[in-house]
Amino acid sequence: MSKDLYLGVDMGGTQIKVAVVTSKGVIKEETAMPTDVNAKPSNVLNSVVYLASKLKNYPKTKSIGVGIAGDIDSKKGVVRFSRNLPKWKNIQLKKILEKLTKKRTFVDNDANTASLGAFWLDAKGKADNLICINYEFFQP
Repeated sequence: MSKDLYLGVDMGGTQIKVAVVTSKGVIKEETAMPTDVNAKPSNVLNSVVYLASKLKNYPKTKSIGVGIAGDIDSKKGVVRFSRNLPKWKNIQLKKILEKLTKKRTFVDNDANTASLGAFWLDAKGKADNLICINYEFFQP
């Protein structure tokens, strides 16, 4: 089994989850905090990094993967807009986290990360293709 560890961050509208995972997808440890949707993005990200740094295996993690709902430029790691986080407009998430953590960071839409996870972990080579439907109930 690979000893490589990675940090996964799920930036949800009600809760932010942080986990240290192996390259096989095994969660070694995890924690969470409520999402303060009214806080400045920089304050939220400082809290996320603080929360992650309290995990025993955090120093051993090689890189960070972040899933966040919204219009995400995954190549640049920019949150253009997130309905769950209304103050998050054109936030350079990748750049900020890399500066705060000194770890390479990848950012994508949460539906894309869920699809990739399902294909990589759940299908486990049993399928050549996968369709993932992300349903979100919204009441204005």
